[in-house]
Amino acid sequence: MQQEGRQHELPPSVASAVRTLIASGFEIDGSERSPTYIEIKCSLRDRWGVPIPYLISLTGDREFDGEEAAAIRESAESQNRIPIFVCAQTGVDHLSWAEFTDSLGGVVPSWIALNDDYRPSLITASKNEVPEDSRGEAWFIFENLVADGFEFLFGKRALRLGGAKRGKPVSDVHVQTPAGEVIVLDSKATRSRFDATVAALRPLMDYVRNQRIRQQGAIPLIGAAVVAPEFQQNSSALAEASLAFNSEVHVPVSFLKADVLADSVELMRDSPNLRSAIRWHQVFKGGLVADSAVANEIQSINDERVTRG
Repeated sequence: MQQEGRQHELPPSVASAVRTLIASGFEIDGSERSPTYIEIKCSLRDRWGVPIPYLISLTGDREFDGEEAAAIRESAESQNRIPIFVCAQTGVDHLSWAEFTDSLGGVVPSWIALNDDYRPSLITASKNEVPEDSRGEAWFIFENLVADGFEFLFGKRALRLGGAKRGKPVSDVHVQTPAGEVIVLDSKATRSRFDATVAALRPLMDYVRNQRIRQQGAIPLIGAAVVAPEFQQNSSALAEASLAFNSEVHVPVSFLKADVLADSVELMRDSPNLRSAIRWHQVFKGGLVADSAVANEIQSINDERVTRG
């Protein structure tokens, strides 16, 4: 029975739920909004290509009341769909919002990294050139595209600080891995190869040092990453640069080429449910991030993961 005077809340983000479902391979058949909850009709094909229909109901309340749950189950049965209940908190017969998105590999906050023009725009902006059909300063466009890519890779919204807080001594972006660890990003849009000298890395060192203090007793900061079109140094020299960085601020710095970021995003498009199983602390362990780092992680997951059956 619905409680008199009960205050209903809508789900945290229906748009994010739909994006996450689509990115995870679901086909959206439609949706309906009621005053207290939203229903998403969708289906997912099994290993034999047979579509399994679902009726996913989301509310911002702690749980669905008896009348709501009964109506949803009746609606699902009439459509031959499997009912899934998503609420603000975990319950016996429903998932929390976090459990729902985590089961799909993490929320997809934005479509941008999923667009076909993400790669060419990222590569162009990394060279300090404004991509086609874009406006603004190339370096700021690159910074945002890097953040968009990491948001999709990690399934967590990035905290954007650099261009958004001009004139302040802050790094470009903070991102949080699915394991709940913070990585500080610094994007370098340049027409030439970025020269990763200690002097060039000094501002990032200073910021990471301060941020480690800020993170004490909270989410741990496990490293920094510099994203650029190319680097002047080879992998051995970049490994040495990371050791020097680590000796000063006690976390490693990784160096990621823009095209490798684009490759990683494209790999995750095909397997978004694996995002939370990737050992991101190993991918960003310091030094040059290998072209095959994410692909190797995906292969290891497929080889080692125990599945139902």
